[in-house]
Amino acid sequence: MGIPGAFIVAWLQSVPAELMFTFFLITGLLQSFLVPHVPKGGPRCWYSSVNGLMTVVAMSTDAMHHWVAVTVLSWLTIQATVKTPYCGRLVFVLSFGYQMVMRYLDYTGRVPLSDTASMTMLMHPLKLVEVAFLCQDQGKPVSVADFMNYLLFFPASWSGPFVNYKDVHTALHSEVTVKAKSLTYTVTRTMETLPMLALYFLRNIYFDVDEMLKDEFLLKPLWYRMGFCIISTVAFRSRLIIAWLVAECSVAATGLGYDPNNDTIDRELFRAYDIAVSEMGTEMKQNVRGWNCSVQKWMATYPYKRIPGKWPKLLKRVFAMTTSAVWHGLSPGYFLTFSVFPFFQEAQEAVWKLKWPLSDNKAVNDFVYDPFKRLVTAFMMAFVGLPFVFREWDPVLKSLRAVSWSGMYVLASWVVLAGAVGVMKKKGKRKKRVEGEGATKAA
Repeated sequence: MGIPGAFIVAWLQSVPAELMFTFFLITGLLQSFLVPHVPKGGPRCWYSSVNGLMTVVAMSTDAMHHWVAVTVLSWLTIQATVKTPYCGRLVFVLSFGYQMVMRYLDYTGRVPLSDTASMTMLMHPLKLVEVAFLCQDQGKPVSVADFMNYLLFFPASWSGPFVNYKDVHTALHSEVTVKAKSLTYTVTRTMETLPMLALYFLRNIYFDVDEMLKDEFLLKPLWYRMGFCIISTVAFRSRLIIAWLVAECSVAATGLGYDPNNDTIDRELFRAYDIAVSEMGTEMKQNVRGWNCSVQKWMATYPYKRIPGKWPKLLKRVFAMTTSAVWHGLSPGYFLTFSVFPFFQEAQEAVWKLKWPLSDNKAVNDFVYDPFKRLVTAFMMAFVGLPFVFREWDPVLKSLRAVSWSGMYVLASWVVLAGAVGVMKKKGKRKKRVEGEGATKAA
């Protein structure tokens, strides 16, 4: 590496992670607005990839060789297995396996990774798997240049949102992207996310989630603790949402997703967050789909549908959620949140589908049941998310105790209610069948 290289790495490692994240988010946004104005094809690809490479090198510091290693190994695997039905699965195992090993070595302190280096490992395996399945489907690999241009597409090189290969390729080789109204998009998305911006600035003053770990918090009434749990966990997520907002606007600024026929940008191609769905849904399944939307789509496409094949539905959900946990890191809290979520979701679905009294009345649904379901869903999402927020066992257990483990009682009531109704329905069907058989014999 030499003295200059070692000096640069040491300096980069001394820069606070939050400062580096902010720097690359803001500079990435500004540079993204130039992408549509660079001549399409080679010049635009070079502009994007050089910026992406500088970002990855700066954020990876002395862990850059791991990024290179998993990239080369994945490319060689694609070349060797592209005409088999196992290409995508093998790259999935390789990229996520490599990531899991590195996270384990970091978690145990054997090979420490900086926060910035860890961030560069987030979107990378998703892109590798995307390319592997694309090559598998078309029966031939993409070119090395297109492969690297996709991986180094700088607006989404580390922070997300996840963008698929074909959309990036179009953005880099299309002339019409210069007409995209990306500044309008940025203003619109900022206005839509204003509540999260407010929470972001208020979170440490009024809604510090660490308050739940204090013994005096248990002296508060249960309704207060449950309400604080909802608001503080949303406030905790607000910093991620702000980062996603900037990253999402950066992708839009490149012209990706621009439809010249309608003169609009298709936000669904890269949307990272939907406040109406994520924070105000009536079902946990609905809420989670509004959170990190682009990655959710990736999880639904590959770990849920394509990789497991014909596994049972619940098992596929558990596998997808476990993949998501590994993707986030190896802290126990991640695995606890993602492993129990499918069971909470299944139990809620079973109860929410039941025939509720007066549920045919629109007024009762709109003003009683829907608000009730939204409130319960908001708390259950916060409750299940507590291990994700606190990560390690001791603070996780303290946070669950802070709300008197009430989420577990709700889950138990769902299971008992759904089970009891199910048994009653079976008895009713059996009774009708017996009566029908008796009537047939009598006739």
